[in-house]
Amino acid sequence: MSFLTNAEVIRIAVESVRQRDDLPQRKKEAVVAKLEKFEDREWFQEWTKEGIIEALQDFKIRTGRAPNVSDLKNVGMPKSLTIKRNFGMDASAFLRTQFPELCHLPRCNPRYSNPYGLQTKEDWINCFKEQFKKHGDEIDSAKKYNAVKDPDTPTWNTICAHTGLSKWKDLLILAGVTYRGCEQRQSQLHIRDATSPYLEKLERLTEERRRLNEEMIELFEKHPVRQY
Repeated sequence: MSFLTNAEVIRIAVESVRQRDDLPQRKKEAVVAKLEKFEDREWFQEWTKEGIIEALQDFKIRTGRAPNVSDLKNVGMPKSLTIKRNFGMDASAFLRTQFPELCHLPRCNPRYSNPYGLQTKEDWINCFKEQFKKHGDEIDSAKKYNAVKDPDTPTWNTICAHTGLSKWKDLLILAGVTYRGCEQRQSQLHIRDATSPYLEKLERLTEERRRLNEEMIELFEKHPVRQY
């Protein structure tokens, strides 16, 4: 019998609800929203050693490659701490024992290793843009992107590491993508900044200081201080 984690069961339930035509749209969205709140929860007591190994092997069968530490953040995968609790070793070391091919990667560091076949900076950005286009309706945060992206694609953190970035918002700007909530927050921030009385006051004080400095310099040039 195949081992299923709670996260996998919830994911199946979410897909089932989305495919039902007999539910009103609002009710369907409400059910999905409540189910998704449980997706990232960790259930240590349900992970056995056999279940962890089976989940990792299943990932390799589905994606055609061995999972790395970044992949453990995906829904339905055992977390790094789960592996350490069950096997008494770091996740990266455990993955190397299960998948020797990972040992050919530099230090098996999931942040800088590249099992995705992406070569240039443009390749990484295009991958991000493709996933954003495919799952954009579900994305409302960096965490959500990692949860809904295709399992055989890198996390946004990995993409940043290979493109010289460090922040989610910088990646959005470089890729030229956004989402509704982000647009609203940026719009509100722009309005607040544009009409801020504190900013206007600071600009007036800065200009006044510059003017006084120029007057002082001019005064010293006309009437130099005598040396005694």
